[in-house]
Amino acid sequence: MDKNNAHIEDDFLKKLISLPEDEKLPNDFTRKVMVGLPKVAVAPVEAKRKIDLRIIGLIAAVSITAIFIFFNFDFSGIFKAAAENPENNPVKYLNLLTSISKSFSDGFSGIKISSISITAIIALASLYFADIFFKKWFNQNHTEAI
Repeated sequence: MDKNNAHIEDDFLKKLISLPEDEKLPNDFTRKVMVGLPKVAVAPVEAKRKIDLRIIGLIAAVSITAIFIFFNFDFSGIFKAAAENPENNPVKYLNLLTSISKSFSDGFSGIKISSISITAIIALASLYFADIFFKKWFNQNHTEAI
């Protein structure tokens, strides 16, 4: 009796499932069937990234900017200027604008960047955008030439 059918307790089912020796499949049956099937070329499939690296960079930049603004900017002057005059007075809006500009200038006053650092940042940004431009330009001209 087959060892695959050993767990079946019903004799009738065992008789139905078990195959006699003359009906058993040869050992290389699967290989013969697979050789007879036509070969299909399978192209490799690239797994797509679930989140683009640009989106991750944008989220990180926005988060760092929000944290920087939260800890370095004083918003009390803005709220005070907004709550000073209850009626629609143009002076109120000028005070609010002055308070906002003072808050921004105070918030960014702690950042010190040397001229060499600014030059390096501008050079790297220029190279990055030039690279993007030339890649698109060469790819576009390459497809037109073909």
